[in-house]
Amino acid sequence: SKEAKIAEHHEGVLGTIAFWISLIFTVVASVLCLMYKDTYFKWSYVPYHIPALEWVGLGFSVASSLLILWTHLVLGKNWSATVTIKENHTLTNNGPYRIARHPMYLSVLLLVVGVFLTTENWFMGLAWFSNFLYVLTRIPKEERLMVRLFGAEYLNYKKKVGALFPISCPGECWPGPHYTDSLEINQNPEEYSS
Repeated sequence: SKEAKIAEHHEGVLGTIAFWISLIFTVVASVLCLMYKDTYFKWSYVPYHIPALEWVGLGFSVASSLLILWTHLVLGKNWSATVTIKENHTLTNNGPYRIARHPMYLSVLLLVVGVFLTTENWFMGLAWFSNFLYVLTRIPKEERLMVRLFGAEYLNYKKKVGALFPISCPGECWPGPHYTDSLEINQNPEEYSS
């Protein structure tokens, strides 16, 4: 099927560049750690080895990969690597979106845990964790955009499903404005315009 056209782009050039730099850095750091684990990056490995943790880490990594695939399949034409609105954008609240409002970001968290436990390398774990922290900064932008686009429908969905986990975090777990009803959208429309 044809890719849906982008109707609005809500992540500036710098945000898009930062996203890709963060991701590329994380992947390159991981490859270097694995290639030079007995020489240059020997210092970054945990001094003890617990084989069972490797299997747990592998489980997290596989779960992450399956969640990414499931999320992509459910999103279809709505998927974008940046914060955008596509033409004929629809609210997705089925599939993994019944578990979390941002299942793609949950999959990154699972991958962070999986990579660390599988490789037992704290530097690689920190690299992936820094990528996860960057991804978290996108949540408030996406939330404002979804409320502006879908209004009360998204706010009702937000009350039922947590951002990263099935249980919603009271007051949400990150800084920034959080609106709880459609009246506040009408009173503060400028919050949803950027």
